[in-house]
Amino acid sequence: MYPKLKTKPEIPHTHLSSKEMYNQLLIDSKIHRTTLEGQNITHVGQPISVHIAAIDEFVGIVAQTDGSAFAFVTQVNGDVQVLEGEFAQFFYKLPGFLSARSEHFIYSDNAMLFFECIDELGWGQGQLGGDPGRFFLETGKHAGQHFDEFLELLRRKSRSAFFRKRVSRRKQNSRRNFESLKKYIDALFEVYSKLLVIRIDVGYRMKDAKSMSLEEVQAHLQRFLNNRRSNELFKHVVGYIWKLEEGVHRGPHYHLCLLLDGNQVEKDEYYADQFCKYWVDDIADGRGTGFNCNRDKFNRYKNCGIGMVRHDDHAKRAILMDAISYLTKVEQYLMSRILLKTRTLGRGEMPKVAAVRRGRPRNTVAALALNKGANPAG
Repeated sequence: MYPKLKTKPEIPHTHLSSKEMYNQLLIDSKIHRTTLEGQNITHVGQPISVHIAAIDEFVGIVAQTDGSAFAFVTQVNGDVQVLEGEFAQFFYKLPGFLSARSEHFIYSDNAMLFFECIDELGWGQGQLGGDPGRFFLETGKHAGQHFDEFLELLRRKSRSAFFRKRVSRRKQNSRRNFESLKKYIDALFEVYSKLLVIRIDVGYRMKDAKSMSLEEVQAHLQRFLNNRRSNELFKHVVGYIWKLEEGVHRGPHYHLCLLLDGNQVEKDEYYADQFCKYWVDDIADGRGTGFNCNRDKFNRYKNCGIGMVRHDDHAKRAILMDAISYLTKVEQYLMSRILLKTRTLGRGEMPKVAAVRRGRPRNTVAALALNKGANPAG
């Protein structure tokens, strides 16, 4: 029996910044690795361009400040002198920004607004960047003047009520998902004194990924979760969270967080390996890949919130929630158009804490029996 606390301490949580989100997106999308029983196989995937993060930051700066990029002064001899302002640096980055665009994805609201303004002005990649003093006969303006017009359009639209509402709606959806998962994790810690947190990424070999239908991918996850009722490997799994994503080269894949009763099991790297192997060999019929995040946890994560987490280790629980926050916020920054009408996030059923005797708030046997009836679709 665990002593009851007079007051329940609030688990500290700081939401991931945009910079932290993009850093993690780069890690997740650049390398698709398989680790099984200590062996590493690396698949080079298609990274989200670093330019997208720079575009996001650029639009944020434009929205919050006033100013132009260039001033044009006609000299006595008729020559035009180009003077650079604070936004001139971004003019020279435009070719790289435009090269980052992919119709396969929906980016952050800032990045999408950037491309929408480019389209509204009818600019092609060859018309931007280079020399700000370049003169266009058809418009009677210099390239730098066109860029200043672009800044004003971007500034006006980013400050509009319509755009602010669009940003707010996307953030609210992310916040609702996060609060739901936080309640779920907190409820599990009300039942179990410690949880062994397993993080794996499962998907498909590159040569098979493009041929996988969405229905087949969803059926694989359903089978993986359904089998926890009869497979001995899942005996101590008391909860789960899944996130479906899709990449141009990596194809459909899942981020899985499996929560095991820490009073019954300890070796997180071993269990993560076994779950990966089960996905690759049994669920995906040999076509799958599985990456064991637990084996690389201290190198992969700045702060580690996976592995064994005790209910009273509030610092580590906060780090765990930051990892969960990434799963709920990622679609604010990058979302595949293919998954627009598909459910991409799920969890197990809430444990019925009220059914467990208050004198034994973390009775493993009783809670496990209740969890056996959880809906695999979350």
